[in-house]
Amino acid sequence: MSTHAAASPSSAQTRAPLPPALPTSGLRGHLTEVTRDPIGLFSRAHQRQGDVVSLRMLGTQVVSLANPEDWHRVLVTNRTNYTKRTRGYHKLKLFLGEGLVTSEGDHWRRQRRIAQPAFHRKHIETFAESMVQASLDMRRQWEQSAAAGETRDIADDMMRLTLRIAGETLFSLDVTGEAADVGDALGEVLTAFDRITTAPIPYPELWPTASNRRMRAAIAKLDEVVEGIIAQRRASGDTTRDLLGNLMAARDEETGEGMNDKQLRDEVMTMLLAGHETTANALAWTLHLLSTHPEVADKVAEELQTHTGGETLTMRQMCQLRYTDQVLKESMRLYPPVWIIGRRAEEDDEIGGFHIRKGTYVYLPAWVLHRNERTWRQPSRFDPDRFSPERVAERKALGAHRFSYLPFSGGQRKCIGDQFARMEAIIALATLLPAVKLQPVAGRAVEADAQLTLRPKGGLPMHLSPRIG
Repeated sequence: MSTHAAASPSSAQTRAPLPPALPTSGLRGHLTEVTRDPIGLFSRAHQRQGDVVSLRMLGTQVVSLANPEDWHRVLVTNRTNYTKRTRGYHKLKLFLGEGLVTSEGDHWRRQRRIAQPAFHRKHIETFAESMVQASLDMRRQWEQSAAAGETRDIADDMMRLTLRIAGETLFSLDVTGEAADVGDALGEVLTAFDRITTAPIPYPELWPTASNRRMRAAIAKLDEVVEGIIAQRRASGDTTRDLLGNLMAARDEETGEGMNDKQLRDEVMTMLLAGHETTANALAWTLHLLSTHPEVADKVAEELQTHTGGETLTMRQMCQLRYTDQVLKESMRLYPPVWIIGRRAEEDDEIGGFHIRKGTYVYLPAWVLHRNERTWRQPSRFDPDRFSPERVAERKALGAHRFSYLPFSGGQRKCIGDQFARMEAIIALATLLPAVKLQPVAGRAVEADAQLTLRPKGGLPMHLSPRIG
């Protein structure tokens, strides 16, 4: 791959060459591959053609970028030219409406201003108790399974754990209890998103199919739960200081206005879907890596014993778990929960010496970015020490771009809940890992299922046994 610097806005007028294309044939182009094995397609495309590569999906040309400088151009220096007017975000609006993930322009800026205080560290830390309690309850289940020598689907466990935390921190309700079908509805929505985004026909969600009926029923169920809670809060004047309460109480510092019920619904749905799903996957992949690298798992357990002594984790102790934090960061490097980002060029531009035409869809695959050999030595190797202070300083000294590692995206659109997710993940790991040892099921291959998020394909069954000493 070649190294290069991002071009200035005016340089697009020189009509640089178009990005090199990955060869394909047939009417569908790369659409079949992106449906069956998107990670393999993007990895192969960049290995063959370099940092900037063109792909064809039916009659649409798309460009994928693997260089951090080019990511910086799209997300920061020329961000106004790269919008979310893509098919993927259009389909996401069916579920999330105009929430922070999907909205743009003045509406997004207003919503971000209102929502930002709810995610300040002082507010986020008040949710630690709920995170700890939910993790302790899961730990007790694990201890029972370990004593019986049972196998559990760790990916499913993490989905249930983070869904419970999302419900309790958003609404002060356990949505895994009486409303257990909320989790099923969320799963149906995610499955539907992948199907309607990659379908070769326009507006596939409008066809009278059984899968579309299930999708609409799932959306209706989620709306029923979320809108019902909002209406109940409005009617009762409840001022509970969960995330919903914080959002209802927040006001735009410029206009003094708050969110109406539709805006609250969209933001809560965004947090419920995106928040619990991404953190669950980050935890599942971290536990997978620890199960296949027992020496790292032992080192994490030793750190936890040193700083917590087996007791319930406190905020002060959490800040001391540096190696555990390194493990989480390295896991999200190898398995970024949001593995790809999409944008659309509104005007001509030049990136990496190549002409980007108006209307081009631009893909930013974090899976490939995080395996760039110019930044990461032996990039496919699991090595938590990459994120030790010494190694981080070494990369900076060698000129590594700050956008070389973006598990939560970057620029203005960086995930608003990144601190929440990190705290939740560290608490879960620190609570669960001292209790058991995890072993992968022999003979079962673990594959990444790259949809809206990066899930373990078919779950993640593991053998549990008590951790002694």
